Amino acid sequence: MLKQRLLAALVLLPLLLWAVFAMPTQYFQLFIAVVLLIAAWEWSGIMQLQELPKRLGYVALIGLLTAMLARFIGPDITSPLLLAAVLFWIVATAWVLKYPLGLQPGTRKPLLVGIVGIAVLLPLWIAACSLQAAGPITGPDTGWWLTIMLFLIFAADTGGYTFGRLFGKTKLAPHVSPGKTWEGVGGALFGAALIVTIVWAFVPLPIVKERPFEFLLVALLTVAISIVGDLTESMFKRHSGLKDSGNIIPGHGGILDRVDSICAAAPMFAYGLSRLLA
Repeated sequence: MLKQRLLAALVLLPLLLWAVFAMPTQYFQLFIAVVLLIAAWEWSGIMQLQELPKRLGYVALIGLLTAMLARFIGPDITSPLLLAAVLFWIVATAWVLKYPLGLQPGTRKPLLVGIVGIAVLLPLWIAACSLQAAGPITGPDTGWWLTIMLFLIFAADTGGYTFGRLFGKTKLAPHVSPGKTWEGVGGALFGAALIVTIVWAFVPLPIVKERPFEFLLVALLTVAISIVGDLTESMFKRHSGLKDSGNIIPGHGGILDRVDSICAAAPMFAYGLSRLLA
């Protein structure tokens, strides 16, 4: 299993970095949209939709909403939408902590789960595209901010796993994900702080040099909310009786299993960065 995970990561990471730095904005938007449609298919399974037309219908709805965003979204509404996504993840935090209240395992609530899927998936497209493109959020530093966000999550995952295995005793959300601990959260924040230190020392981004403590705060909040993203998907999978969202990535499960934390982290990072650069 570990070998499969490492091999998949070695293949996917260069592809992702190539997409971030080499793809023109319109092609990158299409690339993220394809990822979103795959994730929407997996989310339709979490909704416990059995009939193929219904699952395809949900995927088509996500595709239509993404196309509408691509057509009509502008700088004046990007920031409010990102803020709305951040507020959603704050609400999701309370939801995770209260589970299973209101979301008993084995019950069918496809409409509710479908609406949550829209709130989870669409902000990922907005945030990822905003971080990759030149504009009010990134300034001229295209690619760098999205890459930093991704490495924050990779480092947090590694730090959380390592600290959890070595020191984990205090359960974080035992009803949702029994393996996660508060010690793992500490490891995730440590990993994020390490990435911020590396960026401050070696990456020529003026805002990081000028406002290092504010940037560190954004990074830590990004990692903290990424953990909520991971737990939220785990909560809905547990509600639906699923172990993984899919099996498209060997050793990793589905696309959603890989991007659940990024779904929460990307809007937080993009919104925080927009405030720093304002």
